[in-house]
Amino acid sequence: MDGIRKYLFGVICAAVICSVVNTLAGKKTAHGAIIRLISGLFMALTLISPLVNVKLTDYADYFNNFSIDADAAVASGAASANEELRSIIKSQTEAYILDKADSMDAVLDVEVTLNDDDPPVPCGVKITGSISPYSKEMLSSFIANDLSIAKEDQIWM
Repeated sequence: MDGIRKYLFGVICAAVICSVVNTLAGKKTAHGAIIRLISGLFMALTLISPLVNVKLTDYADYFNNFSIDADAAVASGAASANEELRSIIKSQTEAYILDKADSMDAVLDVEVTLNDDDPPVPCGVKITGSISPYSKEMLSSFIANDLSIAKEDQIWM
């Protein structure tokens, strides 16, 4: 904050000095035009003088850190999105199987297992509850055909 205050004070002082010199130089003389040109250059140099002290490596490091932070945020967001997608696929698949079981008057608990692909795909199911042998065969065939979960990957308890 102190640096900004010093800079603004320097700009204000330079503006006052240039104003006084331009007023004393007059408007119509050749010397006045040269003095106004010199005072304009002085004012411009005063305005851009802080840029002389800027080290571009400082900004390069800043932007590199910014890029690293952005990459970490993207990776974190992608991981969160993948977990949310896994949760949605799992719950929707379980609800779909439960809906089919309910249409067969079976009361079951279903737990679906997903693989590690991107996007994740149901690869196994654990089914607990009471169901008639005929309904069990129908539901097992449905799971194998419609959801592509092989009968070997269906665990009935």
